[in-house]
Amino acid sequence: ATDTIFDHAASALDETCRERLRRSKVTYDAAIQKATAAKDQQQQQLTNRLKKDRARYHKQLATRPSDLATMMSLVNSEETNALSRMKTSFGRSRNAALVIRRQETEAVNAFRIRRLADLRGALETRLVRAAVAARLQESLHAKKAQHEALRKAKQQQERKALKDQFHEI
Repeated sequence: ATDTIFDHAASALDETCRERLRRSKVTYDAAIQKATAAKDQQQQQLTNRLKKDRARYHKQLATRPSDLATMMSLVNSEETNALSRMKTSFGRSRNAALVIRRQETEAVNAFRIRRLADLRGALETRLVRAAVAARLQESLHAKKAQHEALRKAKQQQERKALKDQFHEI
């Protein structure tokens, strides 16, 4: 037989933990979306800047065609550096969000473990109290039955004594 109080408390605990994890998932998703939006914005800024740089270099190229290789390598290195900075920034943001989510999950799991231990302790206490109450009830019934048996035996002895006195007269 299961204890309904424990079952209700355990199911309420599970629901509470699920809700806390849902909230941390929403926070995590928001952080990821923010990081993605920042990355997209940086990507757009980088694209615009590179377009301007290319346009500027094309103008310069018209006046100095001998510098084409230098200009193109400069544009490529700037693009590579900007992309790597952007990826690093996005990676840090994503990792920070993952750390927050992991910490939230660990906190919820620790809470669940502590709360289940408390609930099990309360269940054991209730079961022990119920067992003690049942033994006490049995003891009271046994004492009552013993007292009743003694009373009946005493009544029988008194009746027998009265009968004996009545027969002697």
